[in-house]
Amino acid sequence: MKTAILLSLTLLSGGCHPAARKAPAPLVKQKRQLKVVTFNVNYGGVDMAKAARVLRKTDADVVALQETTPAWEQSLRRRLRGLYPVQRYRHAGGAGGLAFLSKYPLDSLKVIPPPAKGWFPAWLVQVRSPLGQVFLLNVHLRPPIGDTGRMSSVPSAYFYTRNIRKREISRYLHRTPTNRPLVVLGDFNESGGPALRLVKKRALRSALAQFDKTSPTWHWPTSLYTFRSRLDHVFFSRHLRCVGAQVLGEAASDHFPVEAVFALRSSPSL
Repeated sequence: MKTAILLSLTLLSGGCHPAARKAPAPLVKQKRQLKVVTFNVNYGGVDMAKAARVLRKTDADVVALQETTPAWEQSLRRRLRGLYPVQRYRHAGGAGGLAFLSKYPLDSLKVIPPPAKGWFPAWLVQVRSPLGQVFLLNVHLRPPIGDTGRMSSVPSAYFYTRNIRKREISRYLHRTPTNRPLVVLGDFNESGGPALRLVKKRALRSALAQFDKTSPTWHWPTSLYTFRSRLDHVFFSRHLRCVGAQVLGEAASDHFPVEAVFALRSSPSL
């Protein structure tokens, strides 16, 4: 069993990544800019108090969370209600919860159910921000785990689930207005593969690819080695210009928060 788990984690890591660096200072947002954060908090509630401190330190305008639960909602509402007067939660079984925290008015547009074999829905909202109306799509794609959910199933399910993630993101983007200012963010559960390639084919650009090319967004320590990978991403449409993006390497979960700052692009055709 131990060998299977280590092999599973090796497959999940998607290759070698540099050791996690010291957590950088959060990005500073200027006027007429929008700062977003995506963070898979871990439905097991690894460290709720630290997660709230990390989110408060980012001072983001909008936060998209994955794997939230009623316990996470109770904790974050209590700790962050002053910073984020708008908080929306959608609870689901296990790791299926999603949430948005926002400083600005936020309209929930639709929850998009996953296709066959997909596990988690996506959530599309619209925020009334300093940039005007901006759409945000919060995604949590199928992890490379078999239908039983057992970690030992990862070796056989790793390649099997790649096309499931592609079908998931294809469905979600098909039901999302990609011809408007849009940010797609969340846990894609792959560092490279057909789902990410499809997003790029839809003319969405990666914020991390511009500013932070190597930092891992996920880690899993074992007695022998700490596995790392880039599973979390922020993509944006041609209507926006990314002025900064980075991974915040503070381990309040098995994932690290990813932040990005956007301004409107003067010529969306570029």
